[in-house]
Amino acid sequence: MYTAEDLRAVEERAQAFLPTATSELSAYLRAIEDYVRKKRRVLPFEQAEHLETQLLVHYGLE
Repeated sequence: MYTAEDLRAVEERAQAFLPTATSELSAYLRAIEDYVRKKRRVLPFEQAEHLETQLLVHYGLE
């Protein structure tokens, strides 16, 4: 499950991607991918996959 810290990190990344993204949806997708890529360095594979899925669902992308 994701935490408030995870959501904050994704929100910050999405805001950074917004100026160059084609849409807000695209910015959030890139932000989630970027955040999960970083988390994969410290989380086991299955946990990282679960986190990515939960974040995608939270933001209505899956």
